[in-house]
Amino acid sequence: MWPGVAAHCALAAALASCLPMASAQQSAASAPASAPSTAPATAPEPLVDNPHYLAWANHRPGTTVEFDMAMTSSGQQVTTHITLTLLERTAERAAVESAPRMSVLGVPDAPQPQKQTLFFDAKAPQSAAERATLPLGAEGQTKEAGTETVDSGGQRYECNVTEFIGKANGVETRVKQWRSPSVPGGLVKLESTSGGPGLKVAMQLTKVTVK
Repeated sequence: MWPGVAAHCALAAALASCLPMASAQQSAASAPASAPSTAPATAPEPLVDNPHYLAWANHRPGTTVEFDMAMTSSGQQVTTHITLTLLERTAERAAVESAPRMSVLGVPDAPQPQKQTLFFDAKAPQSAAERATLPLGAEGQTKEAGTETVDSGGQRYECNVTEFIGKANGVETRVKQWRSPSVPGGLVKLESTSGGPGLKVAMQLTKVTVK
């Protein structure tokens, strides 16, 4: 069996659901208090609109978006269907459930990643908001790549295209995203390559159900 299948699936699901930022928010909230510091106090970072919250803010609970995702590594492919469901949306935050279902060719009982509930605060530190759609641990450059029309799930979406080139957690990574404000969550299509030709991820929106 391809080693690390579940971990790779969780990573790719994170690209769809912005898990890195949500996890950071949850970790910060649950981290134990640190010992008093003698370092000079710095001004708190300003809070700005959280792009992830804004992407769900105009939709009602029960709204879902679905993606098909294919990951290829060392000639083996893993396919995953991901469903994102808006559970709650208030003036302060949005709660989104990420439910991936994975299949591996030749592995009928492949381990399945667990559902996760992600919380996106309405406001976020400015630096976090600016890096909202980047991979976890990203270091590099993101550039605007114009607009394109993408057909997904029987619908046509006008998308803003961005390209990231750099490293994610020390691994050479390229990510191209097609995003539309008319789609809950924002993502329409994504292509990612990391570790040279090592791991390739292709995701595409397949269905939107708006409540």
